[in-house]
Amino acid sequence: FKWIKGHSNHQGNNGADKLAGDGARKPTANAIDLSIDPKWNLTGMKLTAVTQARAYKALSAARKHPPMRLSTIITLDMIRHAVKDLTDHLPTDSRIWQSFRHTDHSPKVTDFLFKATHGTFMIGKRWAHIPNYEHRAICPICDTDDSLDHALTECSAPGQAEVWKCVKSIWLKKHSQWEKPTLGMILGSTLAHFRSPKGTPLPGVDRLYRIMIPESAYFIWKLRCERVVGGVETHNPTEIQRRWRAMMNERLALDQALTHPRLGKAALQRKVVLRTWSYTLQNELFLPDDWIKYAGVLVGIDLPEHRRRYREPP
Repeated sequence: FKWIKGHSNHQGNNGADKLAGDGARKPTANAIDLSIDPKWNLTGMKLTAVTQARAYKALSAARKHPPMRLSTIITLDMIRHAVKDLTDHLPTDSRIWQSFRHTDHSPKVTDFLFKATHGTFMIGKRWAHIPNYEHRAICPICDTDDSLDHALTECSAPGQAEVWKCVKSIWLKKHSQWEKPTLGMILGSTLAHFRSPKGTPLPGVDRLYRIMIPESAYFIWKLRCERVVGGVETHNPTEIQRRWRAMMNERLALDQALTHPRLGKAALQRKVVLRTWSYTLQNELFLPDDWIKYAGVLVGIDLPEHRRRYREPP
């Protein structure tokens, strides 16, 4: 390019002025092709600008997602209607999947919820077509078709009944109504919302439910695997209660630790922990209002019948 002084009687400059005037006086603009020549149209992103997050999103968007399996669709519908029965809200598929990644869930519980919804656990009918293992499709204790629903809510082997009894004893300290959860409600427990008789939201009750229910279901599944795969003959009911209580106390201690100021913005708010575990603690009347900094705070569960001591009436 070369600069030309205006109005210098230059042929090219005069021609450009004329074309500019003609264009300005046109009633309609010309259709100009602004498309980029393919040889200059670069795709992708600069390597200097690539981050792991951007690369992952790009690969996920380009990947073709397989159609959802029928068993997964059925389980999602079961979760959806179980949540609706409790909350009168019908969650979408995406909302259900997102709920599994809630920050209140441990990675193992999140993995359990995903696998349970997809039906990937080796249980029940999945053994029916494997030579020499067909017998595993039947629950040896109940002599009925085995399934995740059966293992978590129905099986008469020591495990599920004892665990849900423990959950009930703690829950009734926090909330006035208890109903043993179905498989749909176990998987949709993160979406449960409770209200007081006056209609006030109860976030502490919600959080306790989404912690206790899936953690307890995962614990039942571990007990079942110990019995079926690990070779454990049977579990002692007292041992089950002791292990469940230890699990819940460990979770309570984790919540206490997550309130430490050194975590900064990532720290759990003290009021969240207090309203989650209030009315569920052992000897809570003797604890200060803010008991978070005290070690040895335990979840208060009733002792087994044979270990209770009764005082004679005066």
